[in-house]
Amino acid sequence: MMEPNQPYPFVGDLIEHKMFFSRAVSCLTEEDAAFQPRPDMLSVVGQIHHVTAAVELMLSGIYREFDRFGECERRSRRPGGTWFEWGMDWALHANRDLEATDRSLAGALQAFDETMDLAYGAFSQLTMAEMLQPLTPNPMQLATPRAVLHSGIIDHTAHHRGALAQYARLLGRDPQIPYFEMSEALHEAHMSAAA
Repeated sequence: MMEPNQPYPFVGDLIEHKMFFSRAVSCLTEEDAAFQPRPDMLSVVGQIHHVTAAVELMLSGIYREFDRFGECERRSRRPGGTWFEWGMDWALHANRDLEATDRSLAGALQAFDETMDLAYGAFSQLTMAEMLQPLTPNPMQLATPRAVLHSGIIDHTAHHRGALAQYARLLGRDPQIPYFEMSEALHEAHMSAAA
């Protein structure tokens, strides 16, 4: 059994999911950046900025719960973006803000990487007891820092990773399996041959 003052053991999941996300979108190019399946859907770059903004939002919730983060810089890594603070009103402004940010794929991916690194830095400072302590009631309805990490960041990122893999397929691209270096088509061919 883990001692409450020990570091939370699953913070490394953030780095793993950052890698999964990067693999899933690695087949996309700058010419794909503005692609959107329908006019009412986010573009490729909009999806990435949305994920990054959501990580900012989750971090702002953690920053306000623990005094040690009081001096942390709240600056969006999304070029031209503004840092999202904890609260549901972010959804009202998110898409407008995403349209104001840099529209390059390279810029969006760099912002995502840097923001995931910020999340890793913050969550790696929390102990097991702190990860399980109740949060101040919040509009996101996340009960603990553990829920912020797993539901607010990791699950949400995985959801949009899947959407971007589907965008890639619609563009005629062959996304990689997120979990290792292999294209989906090659993976499916291996699975079919094994069956």
